[in-house]
Amino acid sequence: ILKKKKKKKKKNKKKKKKKKKKKISIPIKVKINNRINRKAGTSEMATMSMMNNSITFVQEEFNKSKHAKYFHLHLNMLPEKCSSFDSTRITLLFFAISGLDVLDCLDTIINPNRREEIIGWIYRLQVLPNEQHSNLDACGFLGSTSLNFESEISSDDNLCSYRVSNIALTYSALCTLLILGDDLSRVNKKAVLHGVKALQEKSGSFKCTLADGDCDMRFVFCACAICFILNDWSGMDRACTIAFIMASLGFDGAFGQGPYLESHGGSTYCALASLALMDRMDVTTTKQVRGKHVL
Repeated sequence: ILKKKKKKKKKNKKKKKKKKKKKISIPIKVKINNRINRKAGTSEMATMSMMNNSITFVQEEFNKSKHAKYFHLHLNMLPEKCSSFDSTRITLLFFAISGLDVLDCLDTIINPNRREEIIGWIYRLQVLPNEQHSNLDACGFLGSTSLNFESEISSDDNLCSYRVSNIALTYSALCTLLILGDDLSRVNKKAVLHGVKALQEKSGSFKCTLADGDCDMRFVFCACAICFILNDWSGMDRACTIAFIMASLGFDGAFGQGPYLESHGGSTYCALASLALMDRMDVTTTKQVRGKHVL
């Protein structure tokens, strides 16, 4: 009897071993191509779906109208989640306007009157020189009208410390004006350039504002772009800026936010774009760009 029981147990164990494990199939979608057809207003988005070791390709249409509505929404009313960005509203405006321009529907969505309203709102953000010209270092553009107020007392010692330009927001304002077709005739170029120059550090880098803040490659790009747009490089020491950029080149052939900092794509773009705007790509060698013998 004991032998029979042992044989049954062995058979049950063998049956359990023979049972195959169920395969779990997980769908995976990978975007491999995205070509925008401006004329048709659609794009073909090829996705790869893997299921049970079989690959199928699915064509999806790019919904241009929904993207346009999304950008248009931000022109009229900010979503609740974006309320914390109120002080930098000009940046959101730049993304919305440039997004509509990329979709080639800016003229159809924004009529001439609305366009002039937006341009007028941007010019209201400009920090202009006072009568004594004592605030030239603060000149440029603000991020929104929430901080755009004059000091009630006109003496130099009581200038409003909040009414100070920001180099990134000045860049966004100028780019948005150009996209909207403005000729920048109302921009006080000398004052803006003076404000940019006041933000340059001894290292060649730039601060974002007169208040204490970051100094890195992002603001170097903003400064170069502003000088390029205004066609005047008096707002910066180019030799010093180039030295800062080259000092930020890493052993891997890419650029960091500053010297001895980790390199990555964003700072590399800002560094190379700055050199290109200054027409000084010649300072980099082929070996440096390829990451060979940089040190």
